[in-house]
Amino acid sequence: MKAGSDGEPRGTSRALLSGLVGLLGLRVLAALLPGRELWGLDLGRDLPRLVWVLPLVVCLAACVPFVGRAMARVVPGRGPGMFLLVAACALALAGFALEHPDRARYTGDTRWRHGEFAELEHPETIAPQATRADLLLHHALPRWVAARTGWSTEDAGRALGALLAALTALAGWGIAAAAGADGGVPGSGNVALAAAAAAAGTAALALDNGYAKATTELCLLTTLMGVGVVRLAGEGRGLGTLGISLALGLLLHRSALALVPVWVVGSAVALRAGRGREPGTLLGLAAPLAALGVEGPRLWQVAATFDREHHFATAPGGSLVSAWLAPPHLVDAGNTLALIAPLAPLLPLLFLLWPRLGGRAAVLAAAFALPPLALLLVVVPQQGLPRDWDVFAFAGSALSALAAWRVARVLGAAPRARWLAGALALAAIVPALQLAALQSDDDRMWARAESIWIGPPVRTPEERAQGLAAIGLMRHARGEYDDSRRLLALSYSIAPHARRLVEWGIAAGLAGHHAEACRYYRRAAELRPDLATAWKGLAESGAALADSAQVRDAVAHLERLEPGNPTLAPARRWLGLQGSH
Repeated sequence: MKAGSDGEPRGTSRALLSGLVGLLGLRVLAALLPGRELWGLDLGRDLPRLVWVLPLVVCLAACVPFVGRAMARVVPGRGPGMFLLVAACALALAGFALEHPDRARYTGDTRWRHGEFAELEHPETIAPQATRADLLLHHALPRWVAARTGWSTEDAGRALGALLAALTALAGWGIAAAAGADGGVPGSGNVALAAAAAAAGTAALALDNGYAKATTELCLLTTLMGVGVVRLAGEGRGLGTLGISLALGLLLHRSALALVPVWVVGSAVALRAGRGREPGTLLGLAAPLAALGVEGPRLWQVAATFDREHHFATAPGGSLVSAWLAPPHLVDAGNTLALIAPLAPLLPLLFLLWPRLGGRAAVLAAAFALPPLALLLVVVPQQGLPRDWDVFAFAGSALSALAAWRVARVLGAAPRARWLAGALALAAIVPALQLAALQSDDDRMWARAESIWIGPPVRTPEERAQGLAAIGLMRHARGEYDDSRRLLALSYSIAPHARRLVEWGIAAGLAGHHAEACRYYRRAAELRPDLATAWKGLAESGAALADSAQVRDAVAHLERLEPGNPTLAPARRWLGLQGSH
């Protein structure tokens, strides 16, 4: 891109405007298409009409020059006005998180990892992969707060989520300041707002609602690492921020291992820049090494056992590589990127615009973004990407931090394009808020999930059956038995699965429908006669129905399969009592 006579690059406004309008048009198209091929962009089809149309109109209006310039004029520059704006944005995001609890409990492990998680005596039974810091933060701390205040463990978790949302906004402003958009020149306050919104506008906001899992904190720490990356690229400082954030991430979640490469590159940059004797650099060098010394063996153990078993799958009859490169998986990965980082589709354009990244900055950016993106490609989540996207939310935070950096640099170098800052801010923050709002509406979220699993595009029978069964169990737990039976029957017709039938039996038994539970257990045992959990459930539900024949049959099979099963003793006693009558 050539510069004009005043040194400003030509065509920046036109290129950014075309990219923004194209992105908004793609979101509209995705919402209107009959299928769910673009599920990462089509939130509009699942939201209430006003919640989709009104923000869309505002975003489009911000793409009109006189509207964009009017919006820019109300943004204060350096001083108290800027401070108040920063504080107001942080508080607004925190308030939004508090007002939009996750009622659907559909994403990732949210069904188990909310306030109820802290009430368990032994949380490691359902979260064997959790680190000690994760359990301290999401189990011990909420219990401590609940024991000393009037809050419940869910209240404590949601307060922590609101704090994370506020801190993410502040971290976004930190990236804007590190990139030079700090309100020092006319119009740069507007640029700072856009850069901060780009960094904070991620799918992490849809997790900052009491999700008691360390992936939420890892998203914030990744955004903070972005501050260090930008500072290192500019002046060789910032390793302290980068290293401490990484160290905390390693203590909390094994996914932080994907962020080690940028710390290695950042360490080399800081040392080559002559910062090796500065306290911040020394701390940034030491902190991750200390964290790896403390938690490294545990991280490796979990990766080699739990992750190997649950998160690395092959295509039927194929290899790992064929699974990673399968077109459906690549399409889901692209949709996940669009969902977790709303400005991700604009990143190629932002990197092409002037001023281009220098060699040091380019290497840092690549080391920051590529390993998390590789993780998205090679890890195949248990419940599918449309549901388990939370595993990769930190990758969205990394990409959004890079987008914020580029927004600040591109608009900082092109004053005549700064009127687009408001449109860029809205394009980043609106989809993130809409996703959080959607998860607060369980009926709409479950309907969205059902539509994605049914397709088109047509997914594998196992994916469809598992996804529909999960929604059926959620509706069953809420007492919507007709919808639950419809979904479970549809799942069973697609791919009968013995273990899934056992899950349905457990859900039916918990709801007091023991006859229905017995049917599920019996069918599971027919499919898998060696499945002890099916016979265990049959013994328990049969006893609840006073059906001696069912219990006797279940006991006979359990004695053969698992002589030490704890269900046998009470079942034998029950049969003895029945015989005495």
